Amino acid sequence: MQITIVSDKQSRNVDGHLLLNTDEDDAYDKLDEDYYRSICEVIELRLQRRKLYGNGWVSSGLEGNFWQMHDDIGRIKSMISRNKEGNVYEKLEDKLKDVINRSLFILAILKERKDIEYIEKAKQLKGEKDDKQQK
Repeated sequence: MQITIVSDKQSRNVDGHLLLNTDEDDAYDKLDEDYYRSICEVIELRLQRRKLYGNGWVSSGLEGNFWQMHDDIGRIKSMISRNKEGNVYEKLEDKLKDVINRSLFILAILKERKDIEYIEKAKQLKGEKDDKQQK
């Protein structure tokens, strides 16, 4: 994903480009740009890791992803307390991105559970309706 700065009233996504509004009326500044760039980097890291590792997060389930995120947070705390930004094998920035991705995995699992519950409830209601019509 690429960030493109535009000067109009609406931020939008066009052909994989995130277009950011920079009108003077808005509170747009360098931090906003860094924020959106970081989101793009999180997505890029996810895509790289997906090529390497696939979608193993799905089989880890809700608790597995939670505990992996918990471990990542512990590692981040350790790096910060030692005032280290990482080494050749492990970077603080990448660990933070991992936590964001892990959070999104957990959200996806929760949404899927809600979808399944919704579908099951809809089937149940349809079954009750069919039963009433047959009587």
